[in-house]
Amino acid sequence: MAVVLSVEWDNAKDESRYKRYGEWSRSGRARVYWEKKVEEGIVKNISQWADNTGHLILWIEFVDIDAFAKLWADEEFHKGWVEWNPLVDNLRFRLLRRGAMSILE
Repeated sequence: MAVVLSVEWDNAKDESRYKRYGEWSRSGRARVYWEKKVEEGIVKNISQWADNTGHLILWIEFVDIDAFAKLWADEEFHKGWVEWNPLVDNLRFRLLRRGAMSILE
């Protein structure tokens, strides 16, 4: 069964953290990491969604729970979020599966 990891956060309100957030984002480290995980077949698809209030959602799709488990066991994955957490507000993770009313592909 396919699963999704939803990671949500709000941009920092103070200028110094928001500036560091921008520098970290522009460094390209996250893009390289996620591209590698897609190439390895661990991540099926990844996309980012945002509204105009500074709330962002990273939507990470996996073929199954085993693929998610591989990512969750990756030390580099956790180190990245440890670096990211102080730069944003309200960082939250949600693991989701298809509901009963889903229309399958």
